[in-house]
Amino acid sequence: MYHLFFLILKESLQNIQENKNMMYLYLFVLILSFTGVIITDSLINSVSKTAQSELRDEGDSIITINFHVPKSRYQMAAILSQMEIKDMYFSKRIFFQVGENPFATQLKKITGIESKDVLLSGAISDFGIKDKNSVAIRDNESFKKKFIYINGIPFKVHNIAAKKKTNFLDSLGLSSLQEDGGFFIPLETALRLSLSNEIDSVKLLLKKEADDSVLLQLRELLKKNGVNDYSVISFIDAKKNR
Repeated sequence: MYHLFFLILKESLQNIQENKNMMYLYLFVLILSFTGVIITDSLINSVSKTAQSELRDEGDSIITINFHVPKSRYQMAAILSQMEIKDMYFSKRIFFQVGENPFATQLKKITGIESKDVLLSGAISDFGIKDKNSVAIRDNESFKKKFIYINGIPFKVHNIAAKKKTNFLDSLGLSSLQEDGGFFIPLETALRLSLSNEIDSVKLLLKKEADDSVLLQLRELLKKNGVNDYSVISFIDAKKNR
């Protein structure tokens, strides 16, 4: 009888020890899981703040729409004018031959922008107005002359300030400026040289800071007018992922 009692007691103690070991293992896994969640959440929050900060630097009242397929400038102006905005700035990206002589064959990305575009920030007041054949060059280290040739046509060179660093957004291809390249010519000149009035990007300057309701209104407006192939970049893109 006593022998049976001791066997039962021994088994019970072993079970308690095994359960204790399992409990310790469970607690270890639980702590490890919570630590992983905290670290992941911290990284996501850090990434979100970085993106948000860089987008804020480019303007929290600016929404950039990039069209996957070029659109008619006048058609998009008519559609987007239905929004409550201060202004809109169209742009067009094309590849031209650029160099310091008329026979240059090196292809460069050229962005056609409007003279009122916030990119210039008033640095070149007559850009595209008095002088149609003018080119603004960012970080002008490659071209030191006062004139360069684009598709064999001479352009007067203006230097503009370097783009503010947005390393994180640039690495994802999400910079709201999306003007990767240092050559900017008047939009009218770009349209004339390309023999087309189509644009592939537009910035909307809002009357207030961008929010979800504005983005929803924009998407519904574009959908209503059959525009579906586009991407939108704004300050709140980062806020929504926090």
